[in-house]
Amino acid sequence: MRRKIILCILYLTLIGSLIPLILFALKNLERNGIDDKIEKTVDSIEVDDRSSIQNAFEKIWAINDDVVAFLYFPNLDLSFPVLQTSDNDFYLNRNLYKKYDEQGSIFMDYRSNPNFTSLNTFIYGHSIFKGSGHFTFLKNYMNKTYFLENTFFQVITPNAVYQADIFSAYCEKATSTSNQPDIQNRESLKLYMDEVTAKSFYPTNIEVSENDNVVTLYTCADTGSTLSSFLNGSDRHFVHAILRKIER
Repeated sequence: MRRKIILCILYLTLIGSLIPLILFALKNLERNGIDDKIEKTVDSIEVDDRSSIQNAFEKIWAINDDVVAFLYFPNLDLSFPVLQTSDNDFYLNRNLYKKYDEQGSIFMDYRSNPNFTSLNTFIYGHSIFKGSGHFTFLKNYMNKTYFLENTFFQVITPNAVYQADIFSAYCEKATSTSNQPDIQNRESLKLYMDEVTAKSFYPTNIEVSENDNVVTLYTCADTGSTLSSFLNGSDRHFVHAILRKIER
């Protein structure tokens, strides 16, 4: 009897240890499925064909009508839907299906205009410590070679397509003056653009003007390369780009 009890305890312990691994595997399968859907949807888009863009959004809206745009990084073969709701909390830990996921989603600041006409559109995403958070790759822009080889991405909305030319990338405190998602006038934008251009780790030849609109990608920074520094740090990666409308 004692042997059976011990064996039973061992079996239960084994099963208990396997449950987190199984749940992790299932979550990754779900994430991969979402990524595949997004990739296929973005691949179907012809930027000079309004109907293909509309069809792509209709497909993604059938899953979640909070999607306001796609970010597409051609050189990196990366694409993400951008979601927006009435606050900056909902998609911190929810995926495209509005289900709980600690990696969350890429989402636009709730104060920004979903058609990217705001002066400084902020887009947020998680950077997972040594993991696969959607915006983890932004830390690569702190490397000069990577930065200079990947100087643009595309913003695809239902009504327009933009090339986003990156003019600044750096690491800064979350409480810094770089964190301004609600700029209200061109004079303030000009001061902001001058400031963040000066902060860039590496100079670019991108010409900026106060008549341009900015899109800012924002994520946590693992500056200390340790889990404790990641969890306790207040550093952020900022990547700023000028939006240039692609005429169709």
